[in-house]
Amino acid sequence: MRLLIPAFVLLAALAGASSLAVVDPSESSVTTTEVAREAATDVAGLVEALRDPVPELILDVRTPREFRRGHVPGAVNLPMSALPNHLGDLEPHRAQTIYVICESGHRSARAAGMLGELGFDAVDVLGGTGAWRRSGLPIE
Repeated sequence: MRLLIPAFVLLAALAGASSLAVVDPSESSVTTTEVAREAATDVAGLVEALRDPVPELILDVRTPREFRRGHVPGAVNLPMSALPNHLGDLEPHRAQTIYVICESGHRSARAAGMLGELGFDAVDVLGGTGAWRRSGLPIE
């Protein structure tokens, strides 16, 4: 039965549920779990999106030091730690898709989730700059 609960949560998340009730037979109470929906793409998806004539924003949420060591061409640096205080700076980009990238995809997933909850069209770049670099794509 314990295997069925995670499977149910996964199925509900894939179906786009925003909240669901989870019942654990070992507990007598029902809890509500929020399931965040976030868009994601891999490096190939980002390359394809950059071919579109409509300009996209690439938001790199790594530290300035990491960013200076190399980043996706055209990316804008806004560290994850500063993101909550600079959401107003992103307002002009609300009509655009914002591709969020970090080094490996962990920080960018959190940032894309946060932006998505605020109504931005945010897409997490899976594998991050590391995957971009390993793909042999150019770095600035």
